[in-house]
Amino acid sequence: RIHNTLSRINDLPEKDDLRQWSPKARRNLRLAGDVSLIVSQKGTDIDNGVETFTVPKLALMVASPTLRELILHEPEVLEISLEGSNFEPTAVGILCYWLTSICNWNAQALPYLPCPDDIFRALELRHAAQILCMDKYVRSFEIRYFLDIQSRVPCLLEAVAVSSYALDVGDPVLNAWASRVGHLRRTSSLHQEYLEKLDDILAMNQHQRLLEVL
Repeated sequence: RIHNTLSRINDLPEKDDLRQWSPKARRNLRLAGDVSLIVSQKGTDIDNGVETFTVPKLALMVASPTLRELILHEPEVLEISLEGSNFEPTAVGILCYWLTSICNWNAQALPYLPCPDDIFRALELRHAAQILCMDKYVRSFEIRYFLDIQSRVPCLLEAVAVSSYALDVGDPVLNAWASRVGHLRRTSSLHQEYLEKLDDILAMNQHQRLLEVL
């Protein structure tokens, strides 16, 4: 089933976009069973501080080019460790739940991956999808962020999160943040305390990309 699914990915024009697969084809992705994704719990000193999420193995193989080669190399794999990567467990859980839902969805129209209302949860989910090369499913998050930030002053914690979850200086969310904050600075719309704390963040080595795009 692993190699049959790979052939489908290679042969179809929609390739690995599960939103374009037929309901029957998506249901067939359940036939190879599930695989467990193991994610470290952040901020814990417990030795077994991990969370585990299950997802249909073939659905994960189709949706995530990052994990596809691993599954092809070891078709009988039952667990995949994501420890050591910058994943938030909640974000991985949402992706697994969504992929499972896709496999059980009988209608042709698919439920789209929901964008959390909380900006930090949205950034975490988008970042997890990007690391797994599932970018296509979260591109709408970028549009939503761009439209939302135009009408508000982003908090300082948001600057840290945007920097932490951006993969490079070309990241659309990072540049949307920079465009908005840059405009607010040029128009003297930010109070002095905000500017001082922002400068402190910009001075940190781990957040140099913020300085690069401002």
